[in-house]
Amino acid sequence: MRIAIYSSIGNKKGQDTENQLAQLRRYALSQDREVRLFVDCESGKTCDRAEFQKLFEAAPHREFQVCWCGPWIASWAKVWPRSS
Repeated sequence: MRIAIYSSIGNKKGQDTENQLAQLRRYALSQDREVRLFVDCESGKTCDRAEFQKLFEAAPHREFQVCWCGPWIASWAKVWPRSS
């Protein structure tokens, strides 16, 4: 299964997605999943973000089956049961 991971950080000083992304990548790879990252480093006030647009362009081409989005998903990876 191919998983897309979307993360966005605003323009606020000191924000970083790397910790969140590392947890998500580690979990997905532990499940033998193929991962494609989409990361924007700009304000989320509009949908006019490069990686956000690429995510929506990739979806109808079935470049991934599942999309994980948002900062809250990293905490799910810690408690989600492993699939067999």
